[in-house]
Amino acid sequence: MKRLLALIFDFDGLILDTETARYFAWKEVMESHGVELPLSFWQQNIGLPSEAFDPIEYLQRTSPTPIDKESVRKRKQEVFESRMKNESLRPGIRQYLDDGRKRKMKLAICSSSPRKWIIPNLTRFGIEDAFEVIVTGAEVPSLKPAPDLYLKTIEVLAISPENCIAFEDSPKGIESAKAARIFCVAVANPMTEKLNLGEADLVMSSLADTPLVELEKRFLETS
Repeated sequence: MKRLLALIFDFDGLILDTETARYFAWKEVMESHGVELPLSFWQQNIGLPSEAFDPIEYLQRTSPTPIDKESVRKRKQEVFESRMKNESLRPGIRQYLDDGRKRKMKLAICSSSPRKWIIPNLTRFGIEDAFEVIVTGAEVPSLKPAPDLYLKTIEVLAISPENCIAFEDSPKGIESAKAARIFCVAVANPMTEKLNLGEADLVMSSLADTPLVELEKRFLETS
């Protein structure tokens, strides 16, 4: 009998919209050096490991004048942190965590980002104890869109892929979850809402729009 036993969440862009702040931080820094950073170009790399696109290398290659790497990194971080001060958990996240715990579901984070980035942000919002399992990119051979992160997560959770839902915000994340044979719900953010998320089993504009109990019904109706 099919049952929903676990909810697996991506982190960046899904639990917390770090992606919008990161894009505009780099955009501001690059424009100060006379370099454009088109959103369409940036979107191609969302959901990929950080080494897939190096903004410093891109700026060095395209800037009309020499750059100082450390100054660029410092300024980008200042802008990023300033923007992040105004960010809160994405709509519906806290309710899903509360409802999942009430229903004795296992909750996990499956992210390419490092643990040292994820944990302080969870602590900031008081949800660090909500997750039974946190699997990060350092723990697997290949990052998203490979399935390794999700395969590792369900292994640690000790559940079958057909008994969980993965929540993702990008095409590469969706590809990773589906490659692990996990039912995937896409929840777009401002950076990914115009991307093709159609490979997901279900696309939602916000978790706040659909209560967990309703999502579970839709999940159980699928073969």
